[in-house]
Amino acid sequence: MANSVFQGIADEFVVKFGADLFKDIGNFISHISPLFAAGFGIYICIIALDAYNRGLDENAVDLSKRMFGWMVIIAAAFNASQYGVIAEWVYGLPDATAAAFGGNLEAGLFDKATDKIEAISVQFELLREPFDDLDELGYVLMLFGVEYAIKILAYLLLGVIFAYYVVGKILLSLNLMVGPLFVGTMLFPATRQYGMNWIGQCLNSIITIALLAVLSGLQMEYFSGKIDEYATLLTNDMGTSLGAAGAVGTAAALIPIFMTMTIAFVLAVWKLPAMVSALTGGASMEGFGGNLGRMAGNTRTAQAINRLPANIGKAFTQAFTKIFGNSNKGGGISPK
Repeated sequence: MANSVFQGIADEFVVKFGADLFKDIGNFISHISPLFAAGFGIYICIIALDAYNRGLDENAVDLSKRMFGWMVIIAAAFNASQYGVIAEWVYGLPDATAAAFGGNLEAGLFDKATDKIEAISVQFELLREPFDDLDELGYVLMLFGVEYAIKILAYLLLGVIFAYYVVGKILLSLNLMVGPLFVGTMLFPATRQYGMNWIGQCLNSIITIALLAVLSGLQMEYFSGKIDEYATLLTNDMGTSLGAAGAVGTAAALIPIFMTMTIAFVLAVWKLPAMVSALTGGASMEGFGGNLGRMAGNTRTAQAINRLPANIGKAFTQAFTKIFGNSNKGGGISPK
């Protein structure tokens, strides 16, 4: 069941979502083409009038360069079948870029990680089998606590990386859906910057997803290595003089390791979109999380939580003054 969770989410939100958007590109192009055709016709008339006034010989080279650029832009933006091929190629570019770094971020990679998490649960189950007496219930509860703490931390890290992956793919597909509009703006010098901004946003999503693949590959290797290492240690400790206490101690040592690893990788994933945005431009996925955090911080519940330490300190001071008196007024408990 766990092995199909990430695959099902990826199929629902990444594969189907992108395919459905790309099917509607032709309809979108048919609606915006008349507007660009009218504007481009007026632009051609202005260029022809300028060439007539200055002479055709002086503008021949410049006009030939412009015509070549116009043909490329029109073929890429206003040919539905051609743009569909380009969009699908760009949509798969993050995975190809990740493969060049030796990683491949896809749902199957996360499913393999869940297999590793469930493998250590089997090791903990074997450790709990010898404890049958009621006086050994403490060892059993400690092993359960260590097991679920490790699983929560591991799934938290996997969930954060996978969430950024899904959001990045969805944003890339949305950018590609409105691509003909922004590529078409490159026909005119006054609006060409909009097309460059669109290219920067696509590069932002592509590089973010590719670097997530590299980061997830490093995390998976460390994650798998630690689980295999400690699974062997847990089994070996049961055969030594330390017995159950040694096994429980070895298992408990996993918690700070996984907690430190989780915090480090989550912080790296959190700052990665900001770094890519600084390199390529465009909106960063980190901004959405920051806005949500500020919105949550302005709620009454969050403000009450922020005032909680001050209220506790005030209540403690009042209780202390009531019991022992105010030393500034000479009150308090008399030695008599």
